[in-house]
Amino acid sequence: MSVNENIFDAVAAGDREGFQSLIANDPSIVQARNEQSLSLLMWILYHQKNDWLDEIRPLLGELDFFEAVAVGDMTRIISLLSEQPEHIDMVAPDGFQALGLASFFGQAEVVSALIEAGADVNYQAPGNQLAALHGAVAGKCVASARHLLAADANIDAKQHGGYTALMAAAGSGLVEMLLLLLEHDADAALTDDQGNTARDLALKKGQSNTADLLPS
Repeated sequence: MSVNENIFDAVAAGDREGFQSLIANDPSIVQARNEQSLSLLMWILYHQKNDWLDEIRPLLGELDFFEAVAVGDMTRIISLLSEQPEHIDMVAPDGFQALGLASFFGQAEVVSALIEAGADVNYQAPGNQLAALHGAVAGKCVASARHLLAADANIDAKQHGGYTALMAAAGSGLVEMLLLLLEHDADAALTDDQGNTARDLALKKGQSNTADLLPS
């Protein structure tokens, strides 16, 4: 196993001591990318180890566009978009465009700025078919969802498995998100690939708080 693989494994395992030791031995390792070309910074964020970022940020130098979006670095985002407006349509190694990443990581200010810059609010990542609105629900970011809905995001878009944003909010017990989606006329009668409505999923996952808000 390579040193680069070791540091990604340390993050996944929550081994902070091992993570720190690897960086101390070779600070340049913070520039590592995994086999899918995902950067160490993004890997840390996906594994919800945000407080570990303090240990690598001083060693990283300038962030790439997707990293800047994920951490909400508006100065860097504006600079990159000014130099290369085509960044708005670029796809990250994991299949997402910047708007989807900003939505998932709860960067509502970035979501607003990207929409204003012309981001496609209805782009769905290949394979899993995740749209930015799905990301906002997964990231529990109501503010991002508001921006997307105001920009006419397809509220009933289905991701892999036939799940809509409403289904995800219902199954996760996200009352405020659910109410927002219903306010914007999300279709509660739609079913996933298994025939479940949003209410069915809420009940199956023990989320009576959201199930009670949906028609039976």
